[in-house]
Amino acid sequence: MRRRAAASEGQRAWAETYADADPPRQELDKPGATPLFRTVPSPVGRARQRGQVQAFHAEVARRNAAGRLPVASAVRVMAAMLRAAALLVTSLCACLPAAQLVGPDRHFLTAQACATCHSASAQARALWNATGDDVSPFTTWSGTMMANSFRDPYWRAQVSKEVAAAPERRTEIETLCVRCHAPMAHHDAVLARHEPPTVRDVHRDPLALDGVSCTLCHQIRRDGLGTAATFSGRPAIAADHRIFGPYPAPAAQPMRMHTGYLVEHGPHVRDAGLCASCHTLFTEHVPGHAP
Repeated sequence: MRRRAAASEGQRAWAETYADADPPRQELDKPGATPLFRTVPSPVGRARQRGQVQAFHAEVARRNAAGRLPVASAVRVMAAMLRAAALLVTSLCACLPAAQLVGPDRHFLTAQACATCHSASAQARALWNATGDDVSPFTTWSGTMMANSFRDPYWRAQVSKEVAAAPERRTEIETLCVRCHAPMAHHDAVLARHEPPTVRDVHRDPLALDGVSCTLCHQIRRDGLGTAATFSGRPAIAADHRIFGPYPAPAAQPMRMHTGYLVEHGPHVRDAGLCASCHTLFTEHVPGHAP
């Protein structure tokens, strides 16, 4: 109960501090508007998903039991399907808006771009567990505090409290907080050689609202991980659009085609030092205020 009250108080303080930066209430109520929190499917939603998957698999089994095609016919059908799939992928790629691809002035994409491949489909077996739950990277990330780091009311309450206690240090406080709670927005500005942004600068930026997202963590290089040089939200990220994954010899073309990133094997993404970039934080007290 006390935590709920603190969250409500934090939301009120945030609204008062950043009232002119918040979108109007009617915008938030529109269909498709960005919600306050990202969530995972409810138990009812998960049950519906499981039902869809089970129905699909049952239909596949029924058709297989009804009679299989001769091998030669099956091969011809498969070849035709592959040709059609290749044409479809090519046409979809040609239609991708430029905003979905990284480029000289765009270093990060929101997780929605990754969801194109890294989310589960009711018509597929991949990324579902044995009990029919969606265990895709996009869905499991969506309900975490990582995804909600910039939307978290407790964090917003703390930012508001610290700014109210030392308004003359607002820029210093906010730029430090944004480093880890809206890291894509921070690094996007730094890579473009702009000043580190404040909360007000990125309050409605989709990169900020996406929190600690895929294209942030997977672009972190191994340089300095686990050392003070990268602590407090200072990991090494370059502007060459190289993105790292834990598996050797990745198939690079799909990632390149759909996002513009060049994927490489990077075992350091499993290193706790990468997480320590933000989860080891050094701060100092405002002069004249008790610790």
